[in-house]
Amino acid sequence: MGDLTYSGFNIIGRHNNSATPAQGDFTATVNFGDAKVKSLSATTTGTATGSAVMGTNIPIDVANGVFTGDVTLSGQYVGAPTNPLTGKIHGDFHGEGAKGITGIYYDTVGTTPDYVGAIAGVKQ
Repeated sequence: MGDLTYSGFNIIGRHNNSATPAQGDFTATVNFGDAKVKSLSATTTGTATGSAVMGTNIPIDVANGVFTGDVTLSGQYVGAPTNPLTGKIHGDFHGEGAKGITGIYYDTVGTTPDYVGAIAGVKQ
């Protein structure tokens, strides 16, 4: 199996804050043969342009169609333009041939997440 590309929608919000959630797009390169999400990039647009979630080599449990691993959250929306926040992502592949992908990500800086986001998309 070679590399597969997934893309779709991204949204992120701040816990206990009335700020409007930021939204944008995401792209992921996945290799089921290597059992990794090789790269994941989720960005936002509008007033939060430049905010991003990045992850590389996130392990996939191929038998169960799930992935979990480390990501970084950075940019204007999370108030970390130069000092990225550490985070985690938990996701699933959906449908016949893993046509769909979803995931929930959050920062791990404090005892509870301050920022929480989601991705949802399809195989290209």
